[in-house]
Amino acid sequence: MATQQDIKKAVSKGTAWLKEKQNPDGSFGSWDLGSTCLAVLALLHSRLDSMSPEIENAVAYIMNSSPPQSVHFRALTVMVLVAGKHKTPETLDRVQSDINWLIQAQCTDTGNNLSYGGWGPYGYDHTDGSNTQFALLALYAATFWSISVPYDTWQRTLSWYQNNHAVNKDGSFFYQTHEPTDLNNNQSTSCMTAAAFSGLKIINIFSKDEANKIQVKKLINNVQNWLENNYTYLYSNCSDDWHFYSLYSFKKGCVISPYTKLIGSHNWYDQISSHLLELQKTDGSWMSGEDRKVTKIKDTVFALLTLSKEYVDNSEEYTGENFKYTFMSNIACGIIRMNKHTICFRTK
Repeated sequence: MATQQDIKKAVSKGTAWLKEKQNPDGSFGSWDLGSTCLAVLALLHSRLDSMSPEIENAVAYIMNSSPPQSVHFRALTVMVLVAGKHKTPETLDRVQSDINWLIQAQCTDTGNNLSYGGWGPYGYDHTDGSNTQFALLALYAATFWSISVPYDTWQRTLSWYQNNHAVNKDGSFFYQTHEPTDLNNNQSTSCMTAAAFSGLKIINIFSKDEANKIQVKKLINNVQNWLENNYTYLYSNCSDDWHFYSLYSFKKGCVISPYTKLIGSHNWYDQISSHLLELQKTDGSWMSGEDRKVTKIKDTVFALLTLSKEYVDNSEEYTGENFKYTFMSNIACGIIRMNKHTICFRTK
């Protein structure tokens, strides 16, 4: 089992590799704003100062880029700006604009049962589990800047998860329910089920009435049961392009309040961290599948985001006297409200 010192060393090595891959214009990789935003989230989450040249240059690149017509890119932009605490009139306007766009991009067509309530790559057509997951993470992050999200938005997303869940009724979720090939893909099913775990926990936070909470919690319990019964899928197909994203999605589902320490009898963090350390390359990076620049950046980013260690204590609410909260890291991983199950980063 990997020790905390082992993990710290791996994160340091991975962060050093990632910093070296920054382009002269401040961007990372070649997935447009996507790989740049993910890289910044990973660096913030790995404790790099938000005022460091690497992050400041990357944020400048993001702010100077035209807002894309992409759910992933809009969502990641919101997550980065909130996570880095770069709250200025300009960044607040950008976050508000991206949130407005995301709210409008949600599918509201009640006649399209498979897409209603979700998000697709460029809006409401052909919604999928990944775009829906990141849209929810962005909406959640924006609330920490006191940006309001209509209650109907959360309600519609619950309908999307209910309709997706109804395909198998076993607790699993699919990337796209209207695409038959996705229904028999164990790796994408595992990843999207983990993504649904985080999405449903976010919806639960904003559910106002008991009837909704009962529905959400039932889905969450079904997800947890499926993940327990199919736990080995998380470690299979390490060369698959879904692999590191799957682990990241699974981790996010576990750390969003209420914190989930065990999946069945599995201490997920101990097992996943040891697994990731075994897969780290000698140069500090992680990579699945074919050696592609964009893939290597994303795989390393997802590995770094997954490795960060959260601490939870159920006995009391901690204040600044007990712990220093790393707010930017909380948002970067899609974590918490300060409540009975407070999750924070222990600082030296």
